[in-house]
Amino acid sequence: MVDKFFFNTNACYVLFKIIEVKIEETKFIYDFLFSNIYDISIHETGCSSVQKIIEISPIETKNNLIGKITSMTNILVNEKHGSYVLLKVISLKNDDYIEAIMNQILNQNNIKTLFKSKISSNVLEKCMEKSNRNIVSQIYAKIKNKTCLLELILNPQGFYGKSLI
Repeated sequence: MVDKFFFNTNACYVLFKIIEVKIEETKFIYDFLFSNIYDISIHETGCSSVQKIIEISPIETKNNLIGKITSMTNILVNEKHGSYVLLKVISLKNDDYIEAIMNQILNQNNIKTLFKSKISSNVLEKCMEKSNRNIVSQIYAKIKNKTCLLELILNPQGFYGKSLI
């Protein structure tokens, strides 16, 4: 039953109100969310629900939810609505969250491919704007040869390069 709430714009507000007024029995909401975070995050209405729940959840639950989201970075970064969820996490300006996202990306060795996609390049650029110089240096080290940089800069679909300058 709760699955219908995450995918329906009007029903989402019922979930938000339950969470906001801190009704004792919200565990079933979070259990469903945690078990289905990918499917909810890539759905148009679901991704909005996840973003709102990040905003209104108690800090411990928020940290657990963001941990689950960041562990799925390499899947979500390529999904239109999934990338919005990652952008929400980045917008919180928490160094630990951004580092968790970037570590997932850096471990995949597909930075060039991600920069070529309009969806994933937006996530990368926002991470680079908000992250420390060490992370930016690690990214630059993976794409620093002239051929790769030229290819990325000339790519009309993504990479704008301003974060590396």
